[in-house]
Amino acid sequence: MKKNKTKKKNIIAKIFKGDILSSKENQRYFPYILFVVLLIIINITLYFNAEQLVREIHKKEKDLYELRVEYITTKSELMDKYKRSTIENNVISIGLRSSLFAPKIIEK
Repeated sequence: MKKNKTKKKNIIAKIFKGDILSSKENQRYFPYILFVVLLIIINITLYFNAEQLVREIHKKEKDLYELRVEYITTKSELMDKYKRSTIENNVISIGLRSSLFAPKIIEK
């Protein structure tokens, strides 16, 4: 029982010291270990890139919402300015007034 505990402690100590990679038996696994480490680094990089894209998408959605609200507000203000009553009130100060007679259509 004590031998198993001391073996486990020795294995952990070898891993932290780096002795496990220097032994001849374990050197054949070194390329696989490097490959796994490379895959982990690529995975972390892809995760951070995906997180950045999600942040950008949320920012663009917020900007789109704000622009849509601005568009609707501007459109309603413009529609109000094109009403006949608003135009008549604005041109009274110039001295123009609307005609009391209906326009006549001239046919050729």
